[in-house]
Amino acid sequence: MKIRDLKNLVDKRIFYTYANYMTFVISSLAVTFYVMAYQNNYEKSAWLLLLSFSTFVNFADVGFSSVLQRFFSFEISKINASKTRANKLFVFSNYIYLSLTFLLVVMLLFSYFYSYSKLVRNDPKILYMFIVHCLGLSVSFYGKKYANALIGLGHIYIVNYKNFIINLVKLFIVVFLILLNKSLLYIIIGIQIANLVIVFTNYILAKKHFLNKEKLIFIEFKSLFTEIFPTVWR
Repeated sequence: MKIRDLKNLVDKRIFYTYANYMTFVISSLAVTFYVMAYQNNYEKSAWLLLLSFSTFVNFADVGFSSVLQRFFSFEISKINASKTRANKLFVFSNYIYLSLTFLLVVMLLFSYFYSYSKLVRNDPKILYMFIVHCLGLSVSFYGKKYANALIGLGHIYIVNYKNFIINLVKLFIVVFLILLNKSLLYIIIGIQIANLVIVFTNYILAKKHFLNKEKLIFIEFKSLFTEIFPTVWR
């Protein structure tokens, strides 16, 4: 089979979706093996606790991501599609993610005082791990609103292609830090910087499609919430 035929066989969108996923998985595995052999038990315990926070964040949007993506797709698929309606949906998602991010920060602070602070008493340096990790988590979570809008508008290829490049760079940085036997704080900084770059680039891309910020009065917000939330709940 010729190379050109192989390229035609594998859709670019599918390729970069899986490539992006694989770079993320490989970097996660590399860090996991490094943590398993790590000597500082307090840092190791802190890492595992922070990892549980990350797992919680994956479910913190209670289903708004997938539903909002479908609503964006539905808006642009209409014959009489209006940018105004899509812009209002984008502003609506901004309010939703601001509220959810606020609740997330409250939960992370509660988790700190309930469990993480016990580790800080034994090793004050791991406080920086919590600050960097949770700051990155919060910004990344809020930044989901940009990814949702872009994916819903059909820009899946550019999002996955861009994220693949960023995650590939992150993989090299993580491996480099592991080879230098750096502390887990440096690895967290490297990972969260990559996540912030993803949010920033999504913001730049989304800004091109939502140039005029629509005002959303309370009645319109309530109407959209009533329309969207039943699907989220299900």
